[in-house]
Amino acid sequence: MRTIRSKIFRSAFAIYYIGLLVSVTMMPFSDQLRKICMAISFLLYLLLIVINLYNSGRVKKNRILIILIIALFSCVSFFVRDFFLLMICTMGLASRYVTDRDIDKIFKLAIKLTIGVSIIAVFGCVVGIVPNINTPRGWETADRYAWGFNHSQTPTLLFYYVLLYYYCIQKRVNFFSAVVFCIISMCLGKIFDARNAVLSTLLFFSLVGIYYFNRIMRLAWSEKWPSQMTKLAPIIMSISTFVSIFLYNKGKIVAFCLDKFLSGRIRISALNLQSVPIKILNFVSYTNYEEMLVSTVDNGYLYIVLRYGLVFMLFVFVLIGQIVKYYKKNKNSVACLALLSACVSAVISNPFTGCYYLPFWMIGIISLMRNIERYHNQFGTS
Repeated sequence: MRTIRSKIFRSAFAIYYIGLLVSVTMMPFSDQLRKICMAISFLLYLLLIVINLYNSGRVKKNRILIILIIALFSCVSFFVRDFFLLMICTMGLASRYVTDRDIDKIFKLAIKLTIGVSIIAVFGCVVGIVPNINTPRGWETADRYAWGFNHSQTPTLLFYYVLLYYYCIQKRVNFFSAVVFCIISMCLGKIFDARNAVLSTLLFFSLVGIYYFNRIMRLAWSEKWPSQMTKLAPIIMSISTFVSIFLYNKGKIVAFCLDKFLSGRIRISALNLQSVPIKILNFVSYTNYEEMLVSTVDNGYLYIVLRYGLVFMLFVFVLIGQIVKYYKKNKNSVACLALLSACVSAVISNPFTGCYYLPFWMIGIISLMRNIERYHNQFGTS
């Protein structure tokens, strides 16, 4: 029975992940397919939750609490027309019998699905089924074609996250594979004229190089800093986001230089911050939120604050802390460094609510649910 539940969970994740993958392409009916995949995945998670509730000996008050949580998230999600938080919530509640081995299988599945959907999108573009849109930079006239995706940055970012998934499973990095991945990343960056993923890839391998150098030198803190830095990274990046906006508004030259290097992202963030108020919790509909924006938010931390509110930014901190705890327990410092580079990369992209971060959020919510259940078993009353 445990094996069947694990397979259902993996299937639900795969279906939802496919929907999110397709949504970053220009395939026909991609938005409709995303909604269908999300609905099927939600129903499978719901099935698992029901099975777990009535076959695990849980007391009645716990069942009522879980039902109320799902009902609350469902109502809020339908009101704001944004179901990502509902999917993360149900994923966590359905993960009772998911093992570490299942997590590795899901990461491998994410790699295969990303490569498969990407090939289909590019092939569809070549044969004329999928449109090839042009996404030039705001101040330049040079063409940047996306080749079947919704933006020229998308395929390079997909490759970057596939690279991270791969090393999270491998738990180590060898020199030859690092060189190969760097060459591929640079080639893709040249083809799509996209540098975000290239810089992120180089950052990851630089962090790995520092880590291995510290191990060779047998420094006392060589095994500690990857997890400690990764826990602090989202907090530091969030603060840096708002400090850079503050300095830009004050007309500081350092902020203008950084804005130029980041392709105008600080300027756009400052304009969006002026038009969208920051709230503790933001229950505005997605349509109204989009109407308030001056331009697309290319900063994951700012997006979470503006779209969902400060409370959910704290939730991001908690989940990343849980992911670090999981990898630290499994003695996987390379995975911590992968997450660290992804946290830094989120300043120049918006990966938190799409397919990119979904495998990481899965680990975070599973780890959180495990800790809650462990606490309940130790201190709860039946």
